[in-house]
Amino acid sequence: AIFGTVFTIPARQHNLGLRLGLVRAQGTLEHPILWGLVATMGVANGFYVWRQNLVKAFGMSGFFTFMVGTSLSSGPLLAVFAQICLTAWDRMFFFMRFRWIVLGFLALFLLLLMKILAQFHLMDFVLAHFTFSTTSADGRLVVFDYGMMEVMKHPVFGIGLNDWTRPWYRAGKSSFDNFWLLEAMRYGIPTFAFLALAWIGGALRIATQRTLTPEEQDYRRGYLIALAGLTITLGTVYIWNATCIFVWIYLGAGAWFYMSKQPEEVRDE
Repeated sequence: AIFGTVFTIPARQHNLGLRLGLVRAQGTLEHPILWGLVATMGVANGFYVWRQNLVKAFGMSGFFTFMVGTSLSSGPLLAVFAQICLTAWDRMFFFMRFRWIVLGFLALFLLLLMKILAQFHLMDFVLAHFTFSTTSADGRLVVFDYGMMEVMKHPVFGIGLNDWTRPWYRAGKSSFDNFWLLEAMRYGIPTFAFLALAWIGGALRIATQRTLTPEEQDYRRGYLIALAGLTITLGTVYIWNATCIFVWIYLGAGAWFYMSKQPEEVRDE
């Protein structure tokens, strides 16, 4: 109501029921999950920007975590959990030079071990244990399975703006809650590969920049950890309008970490 006196507020979704007895916040955006997605970007960044002052660091990170919580959306909350885990790993093993490489190998090993011992599909496990609604979890499994079938049938050019094949009981539900998969399904695997290359390549370029001051290195950690959380959230939602613009601005803004650090002789030419 307060925002509505200044901004144009999108109409609230009519199919949003109460969760945990609470109304889900959506702020100035079109859906609560978009509100949660945008708020996740402040969790790790808020901590690392003020890392030298732990009161402010935990205060800002906690504030954005609360904002994510008001959306009551499992995707953004899972991203917050991932950011907290990555931040804890970084702070506990700050003395270890190759801690991120070690973490990567540990994650791959644990996933392989769980796959062998538990005999379950990773996505089934995540959706069954880390979502508020079993109905929405089942819907996301349908989206993933049928989306992958469309990708396999149209691997090069995708289906374009045509409708995607889905079960008869979802005939009236065209929503597709997976940004990564929808890009591959709509525009083909080559286009998705270029998008992934830009996403991963930019992150690697930032991560390997060696001319940053200690303060800028903190900013980099916050940026990359938030980007990792965003990568997770985009697997649970499609983005459009202001949220889409925000995501691309955030991705492009990361170029500051290496574009402003060119050698002096290059900048003088």
